Amino acid sequence: MVTSTAPSCIAVTSRPACLKLAMNVAATILKDRNKAPAQLAACRTCRICSPSEEDQLQVLVRDNNVEQALRVLKKKMQREGVFREMKQRRSYEKPSERKTREKSEAIRRARKLARKQAIREGLLPAPPKKKPFERKPPLPEVKARVE
Repeated sequence: MVTSTAPSCIAVTSRPACLKLAMNVAATILKDRNKAPAQLAACRTCRICSPSEEDQLQVLVRDNNVEQALRVLKKKMQREGVFREMKQRRSYEKPSERKTREKSEAIRRARKLARKQAIREGLLPAPPKKKPFERKPPLPEVKARVE
């Protein structure tokens, strides 16, 4: 849920029900900038759930730059795994399926950790580093023929 503790601050919970509302409010703010403070104030009154401090993501809006704040918010939500969780919750997941998925994720994490540890200790060769993109040199200028 988007709440406004100050006119320059947006806070979002990581709960999927509130997240949909947050994205709708953000889209409304982007469409009509004149209604942005009113929209934030209205959103403050329509609490769906009361988020705790640890469930909250907070993004500061600087100089009324909402696009930049939304990019930061999206990046934070991506890192927190909110989008992944929303995608999983679109359909029901049986408890047995959830257990197998969580088990396979744990195995994958353990293998990755072991592989990184082996690379650090020198037991495995390090993967080749990616070469930075090299631009081609510009084409030489063609001079017009003088006859």
